[in-house]
Amino acid sequence: MNPADSSIDDVFAGIRTRFAFTARMASRADECVENLREANRVLAFRFSKLHSLLPSQFPTLLSAPEVDMALTDVRHALKDIYQLTLVGPDLPADPTTSAESASAVTTSSGGNYEEQPQLRLGVAHAINLFQRYRIKWEAEVQESLHFVLLRHWLDAYTQGKAELLITPEDAAEVLGVRYSAGPSTSYEDELRDATLLHITIKDYLIAALSLASELARLAFTSVMAISLAAQKQTQSQDVLKPTDNRNDIPIAVNTFLQNLQAAFLTLNLRNDVLRRRYDTLKYDVKNVENIVYDLCVRAPQETK
Repeated sequence: MNPADSSIDDVFAGIRTRFAFTARMASRADECVENLREANRVLAFRFSKLHSLLPSQFPTLLSAPEVDMALTDVRHALKDIYQLTLVGPDLPADPTTSAESASAVTTSSGGNYEEQPQLRLGVAHAINLFQRYRIKWEAEVQESLHFVLLRHWLDAYTQGKAELLITPEDAAEVLGVRYSAGPSTSYEDELRDATLLHITIKDYLIAALSLASELARLAFTSVMAISLAAQKQTQSQDVLKPTDNRNDIPIAVNTFLQNLQAAFLTLNLRNDVLRRRYDTLKYDVKNVENIVYDLCVRAPQETK
């Protein structure tokens, strides 16, 4: 095309179209993330009650309808984000806008990706959208994942299996999101990782570190909750159950965190946000060790 063939109006019409698309994308992304944030707030509120409960009351919290409804809301919000990364805010699913379509076309054409300029443009566009807006929802996705890990650990604890940690694949399945372990030899998987919502190893590890901090707090608050309940019990109120031993949670958390720390030591973490978050695990382990030590020292004295 001769440069003289394009008027200023034509040039700026295209720019306005791109600006309008970007504004719609940003607005829709904000809406989806706010829905996810609201669902996370409900989960945070429900699980905050954990620190004033007795261990025998954990199953009641875990089976509460409000927790299930909040998790359902999380899944719906994540599905909306996935759909947004799939085709944009209001665009048709064609090879120039849809990562799924781009993957399908590439596969059906024998992987002849380099010979399809339109498809290359569509993939680049999808990657650009995903990388630009993923920062909006990344922290909230990690927060949702943290609640899944916490719920699983509490459930495992009530069954006497406090050493267990849910796998990233199973955690992603609970959220209804695909888990990606990293680089793949499959072009389809690489394309999905670059353009569509998924759970990453980094997301899972950050959620595991958040779980460690939450359990370190629980090791402290559970002792207080049981001690307060014991005082009420002396006033002829049947509060404590046989499973409400104030030593159990700190000891279980101590073992779990030490195993988690040992597992993290096998990883070669770079000097990034994950490494900085890992540094807090050292303090969590030390704090829980101090609680267990204090309980071990006081127990013989209290029996005298």
